Amino acid sequence: MTTRTIASGAWVAAVCAILAHGPTGAQESAGNSYGTDKPYTVTIEALKGKETTDVYVTVGTPFWIRPLVENEGPEPGLWWPPPDVKLPEQAKKIQLKSLDKTGAVRWAKNYQNVPLKAGQAKFSFKDLERHMPVTAQVLVQTPDSVNTEVLNAGTVVYLRPDLRIDRVNADSPVRTRQAVNVEVVVSELNQDLGATFSGTIVENGAAIDTVSWGYVPAGGTGSLLFTLSFDKPGVHKLTAVVQNSNPAEWDEANNSFDFQIEVVEATSVPTVYSLWYNDSDWEYFYTYDYYYGTGESTSKGKSESLSYSSYSAQPIQWPVENLSLKVVADGSERMNRQWSDLAPMWQWSWSQPGYEYSYAGRQEYSPEDNAWLYINSWQWSYEGYSSKGSYAGLSRWAGDYVYSSSGYSHWWGDSYSWSYSGVVKQGTFLHARNDLAVNLVLTDDGVSYGGWGSATSWNHWVQPKYTWSYSSEYGTNSGSYQYDNWYAWGYGWTKE
Repeated sequence: MTTRTIASGAWVAAVCAILAHGPTGAQESAGNSYGTDKPYTVTIEALKGKETTDVYVTVGTPFWIRPLVENEGPEPGLWWPPPDVKLPEQAKKIQLKSLDKTGAVRWAKNYQNVPLKAGQAKFSFKDLERHMPVTAQVLVQTPDSVNTEVLNAGTVVYLRPDLRIDRVNADSPVRTRQAVNVEVVVSELNQDLGATFSGTIVENGAAIDTVSWGYVPAGGTGSLLFTLSFDKPGVHKLTAVVQNSNPAEWDEANNSFDFQIEVVEATSVPTVYSLWYNDSDWEYFYTYDYYYGTGESTSKGKSESLSYSSYSAQPIQWPVENLSLKVVADGSERMNRQWSDLAPMWQWSWSQPGYEYSYAGRQEYSPEDNAWLYINSWQWSYEGYSSKGSYAGLSRWAGDYVYSSSGYSHWWGDSYSWSYSGVVKQGTFLHARNDLAVNLVLTDDGVSYGGWGSATSWNHWVQPKYTWSYSSEYGTNSGSYQYDNWYAWGYGWTKE
């Protein structure tokens, strides 16, 4: 089972709203600066469920801005709660008032010596209806137990959020061991409050994937994204469930949704790929003559690089039966390599209570192509969170250029000179201009992972010869450069 956290812009908006306006509902608070005799604030929430309305009165501490004291203490900062302020464990008195919509008092109830759990007291009523005003007056002692602070807050009654799964979006049929994205769309029906929530996909009573965080605004929609993979073919009957709503829900009867995904036996499984290609031809010259020294550098030639990666949600079962690699540039096959019975070159595993980790990998080198091939697999779990998968990649480079550098320096009175040059000739060039594709396929237990991945975007940048010169009272420098660059990239799902 995998567990992930998914955040969204709505979460940011919700947090910003709380920071700006306090907890849900209108409120008043007294005592909002640490260091006075009023170090506490109070907030009130009134949430109506099907049977009762719950009123939450919370005594807290304000955000406290550390003042800047020159040459003393840490930097200014935001503290919450303020240092050295404990939340009270009891309110000497809490008075609650229910008002009608004209502001007239419907009733007033007084509670003495009310225990506070994490600063909060909860009261339940059956006669508070939606949008009725409710006020609270709270008497608490300050931390030094000398003064009694009077705090006031008000709100209106809001309906608890009611979440419903509207639909589930998922591909079907899919192949065994293929990564499948499942989107669960959730709406809020009561239109008063948004809510955070988590979700689970269940098969045969067991959770097979969990997303730990989602958000739906009041009267709006939100979604959770799961990633599933199935080892066995057939029709998989699944249930999407949303739970852990905060605030707690009005009705949990509509929190599940049944759906099914048909899975067929795969002889090949697509993987996610990414490709990056660069072919560059350049000429560069630079010279300088300053009071601290003189020098000259040149470089001329061409280089090319190709990087290709393929990812699967399934870990490799070592040894790998077969690995094939082909590279096609502008319709011409430029690389065709095969490897078989590949055991890992390095592997390790580690475990302790609640945590397990294993990793294995191998690399192969093709000298005629100056290309490296990498294979890795991993699997870990930690307190309900887990991940597994495999990676295969190609890194290929070619170069044909000359370079030189020489000069003399007498910086800070130390004199030295240098002169070096070289010729680089490595690899073979593809010189792709219109089409570039890589076929990387790993065969394991009779199933092939991967396929063709290709460049889908091309750019050609040409810089005609550019020269410059600069002089000052300290000396002169000048130079020139020109280049002709081809770039290509692509990403997505591999194809057979």
